Amino acid sequence: MINKFFKNSSGSSKGIIILVLTGAVLILANILIKDFTLRWDTTQDKIYSLSDATHSIMDKSTREVTLKYFNNASLIKDTPKEIQTYARRINDLLKEYQAYGKGKIKL
Repeated sequence: MINKFFKNSSGSSKGIIILVLTGAVLILANILIKDFTLRWDTTQDKIYSLSDATHSIMDKSTREVTLKYFNNASLIKDTPKEIQTYARRINDLLKEYQAYGKGKIKL
């Protein structure tokens, strides 16, 4: 059916149809995977992963926890790269807590 349609279409019509279909597929894929997050820590010491002890504590916790992290982005840009990297690492770690907490941890 699609082949018959493309045989009867002009070159520019085929291009437009392919463009629209590709856009539709990309939009649909984006909608389907928007809440899917893939995390993969490839560092030797697993510094970007939560430890087993942290997992155990968080699994046992039934209370909701609010973590407050203050970081002034405009001031930190004038600090040494090491401090900027450390601040980013802390922010990423807190987001890992939040992701693993499944709604129990608020930032």
